[in-house]
Amino acid sequence: MANHTYYQTMLASRANRKLILRTIVSVLIPIVYIIKAKSFDVKKFFVYIIPLALVVDSIAMILVKDSIIGGSAGLLILILNTLIIYFLGMYMIVGLAAFGTRISKKIIKFKETRWQEMLINFGLGLGIFLLIIYLFAMVHLIRGIVIWILFLGLGYMVRYMKSDMLPYKEIISEITHEFRSDKLRVNRWKWIGIVLLAISLIYYFYGFQLSYIPYSTARDANHAYMYIPKVLAENHGVMWSDV
Repeated sequence: MANHTYYQTMLASRANRKLILRTIVSVLIPIVYIIKAKSFDVKKFFVYIIPLALVVDSIAMILVKDSIIGGSAGLLILILNTLIIYFLGMYMIVGLAAFGTRISKKIIKFKETRWQEMLINFGLGLGIFLLIIYLFAMVHLIRGIVIWILFLGLGYMVRYMKSDMLPYKEIISEITHEFRSDKLRVNRWKWIGIVLLAISLIYYFYGFQLSYIPYSTARDANHAYMYIPKVLAENHGVMWSDV
């Protein structure tokens, strides 16, 4: 570890230091909203505040990295790329939560809905969805029409379970309410939660940078992260000869 100079080399770059500072500024947009908002609006936060912060961070990232936007068209593509990836991710998260809620409603039948049950429902939806993908890969059913059915099925679940998921908005609002400015003044230990949330958002925002890279940059990307999905897609599932 003492001989590993990756982080020292990274921080030695002025461009990387500027990028870190601008990412922190971008993260302050949702953080300040959580602290200052008199009434936390879940829809406003996830539909407007987070996307705005992401777009600001994306533009800052491209500007720092040698100003490669290339004009108004490039800027528009950058913004659209960021928003498409974000909302696709949100669609999957909400869809999997709805799927898990449907399963728990039929099988587990929780007596109340707290943040614990909300997370369990999401975990159920994610786990069973991944199991379905795994089974389809085993029998070579990873095909376009099947993927579209699964994708649209999550949207149907959101619509179908809309009323059952309404308590989730209240749960999220109650959690964020604990980090309002007046609560932070009363209990300064809650600043630890704000700091942890800020660090999590920095990592989340940083993950979007991977979508701006048109080629693999890691030594193991070509034979793992990029190659395996390519093989699965071309063969509609697992190549049994390579198992």
